[in-house]
Amino acid sequence: MFGQWLRSTGVNGNEVHGLIKDSPKDRSHAQSLFDRSICASAFCRLIGIGHARFHKLKTASATGNVPVDGRFTKGVKRKAAPSENRQLVFEYLEEIYQSIAEPMPEVSEPGVMRHMAFRRRRGKRPKVASKQAKLDKSQRQKMKLLPPGTFTDYLNLLQVWTESYSEKLAIRPESQHKQCSVCVRHKAILRGLGEDRAGRTAQMAMYTRHLERQYRDRSEYWALRAQARMGQLLPNGEFTLNCIVDGLDHGKMRFPRTSCLCSKDYSSFVRPALDLTAAICHGRSVHLMASQPFICKDSSLTADITMHVLHTASLQVDLRSCAFHLQADNTVRETKNNTTLRLLSILVSSHRLKRACLNCRQSGHSHEDVDAFLALVANRIQASKEILDQREFCQNLSEWLADKSIRKYEDRRQVHLISAVRDWTLCQELPQIRLWSLCNFDK
Repeated sequence: MFGQWLRSTGVNGNEVHGLIKDSPKDRSHAQSLFDRSICASAFCRLIGIGHARFHKLKTASATGNVPVDGRFTKGVKRKAAPSENRQLVFEYLEEIYQSIAEPMPEVSEPGVMRHMAFRRRRGKRPKVASKQAKLDKSQRQKMKLLPPGTFTDYLNLLQVWTESYSEKLAIRPESQHKQCSVCVRHKAILRGLGEDRAGRTAQMAMYTRHLERQYRDRSEYWALRAQARMGQLLPNGEFTLNCIVDGLDHGKMRFPRTSCLCSKDYSSFVRPALDLTAAICHGRSVHLMASQPFICKDSSLTADITMHVLHTASLQVDLRSCAFHLQADNTVRETKNNTTLRLLSILVSSHRLKRACLNCRQSGHSHEDVDAFLALVANRIQASKEILDQREFCQNLSEWLADKSIRKYEDRRQVHLISAVRDWTLCQELPQIRLWSLCNFDK
């Protein structure tokens, strides 16, 4: 009854603090109420406060601090100004959201996202978890995924993350892509060294040099990409053309795509698959080349795509003053071969290009912006339920590329269906080099 009366009269933390302050000093667990000594548990029951709040007020009394009960503060509460550290964390999250995080096909699958997003707490549901659970399809398209990890790895970022990035950023599960063999070997040796401090230090130094090397490799590509996007004449009198080429897993390009195939009658139906190759000429154009199943995805296809990219760029700039940089992964069948090098050397020797360079990223560390773009393409394909043939594939992707927010640095977007490829592997008679497309692109 006494506790109910205190609560009805509006007793606040300052008044309770005064009662604790007047308690006897010789007994740490005893409190004084109406000139009578009682235990701490009885004091909490009579006053109507919890043990956690009691110990907080008790600590404030011992240190001489005066607590402020915000529930009884007059006026409107003002949100505290953001601290400098919080701004630094916010800028860091924005940077990794724009550079490291990438859209993945798993985002559109609610069952997969359940264990990657922030989990609900039992009891009172936090506002962030409630907001995360109500994400619709349009909001989920903004979601990007970080490299594989656990929430413990990102512990220092969680507070700002939950406030400002819960609807846009999540951690993807363990990657299914093949990892760098050098990184795997270094990590395995570090785990096996145990308490050998000298050995761990030496091994960590070798691992750090490996990571620095791949970072310098990426930095070179980023610098060339920035020069190409500026589109300006450099002090050495050259324009920079930077093109990166990569292919999409043809398993995602199977057709027809229709709900009728869910029937048991089509369980053994083998569907053909297109091969999709993306070529991004930074600052100028984006090309999606879909080749039919009977077209070999080899060096000849890459040579034709390279010539088509150069032909498109020749409409905007004089190629004779251009330094052309072709970026690719380490696939020997497609790009890292003699056919591509021979093509670039002929273009330079015939004065079609001023300079040409074939850059292949370090094995295991070749994941770049073209892979993120292909992930967006895969999301678009998965969202399309009815695609009957290869021409509808191209039409669907053309409508998607019409959105100016996709690859905003490249104004020209093209989708082609390749039905024939010229043979560039001949050693005796090389095909005549002209700066127009040598492919038969169906419109």
